[in-house]
Amino acid sequence: MIRQVIRTRFVDDVNNFEYTFEAIEDSIEIQKTENGYTVYYAIYHGYPPNPREWDNLGTMVCQHKRYNFPYEENFNSIDELIKHIKKENVIALRIYLYDHNGLCVQTTPFSCPWDSAQIGFIFCTEEQLKKEGITKEQAVEVMENEVKTYNDYIQGNVYCIVRETYNQDKEQIDYDIVADCYDYDHVLEEIKRQAD
Repeated sequence: MIRQVIRTRFVDDVNNFEYTFEAIEDSIEIQKTENGYTVYYAIYHGYPPNPREWDNLGTMVCQHKRYNFPYEENFNSIDELIKHIKKENVIALRIYLYDHNGLCVQTTPFSCPWDSAQIGFIFCTEEQLKKEGITKEQAVEVMENEVKTYNDYIQGNVYCIVRETYNQDKEQIDYDIVADCYDYDHVLEEIKRQAD
């Protein structure tokens, strides 16, 4: 059986390129090369990987009656989790949820008492710090970034960086997805880095 593949092209009237994907307009970076052009741009990631499936420093344990947030270690009760957190060899941050027209998680409380609450913790042990060769301050920063990345994931702030090559006549030769990024500011930095 032969299936027809429809390829959509997005026209950039300003720069006179036809892109394979719909580029986020302010992310387009064009380089003139010896043989033509290389174009980098960002697109929304359709199926981003869950960052909690990566090799993370922090263990995230959250509970909510309506949402399935990470519950990465088995505790029989919240009291058991809190006892574990209070041990001297555990570095922990609270995780808060703001639930109003979308979800947002972070490690500091939100100002709205009606639509926000603590939903869990992210923590690591001093043994992990020794193994990773980092300080408590560095561990706190890493875990804050892990929560921020997870927040980007649940909000859909995940992007792919596309590289397309063109000949001198601006006809496309090839394209490739070269990176996945969480956080739009990071995307713009990564595009500039890729283009250099």
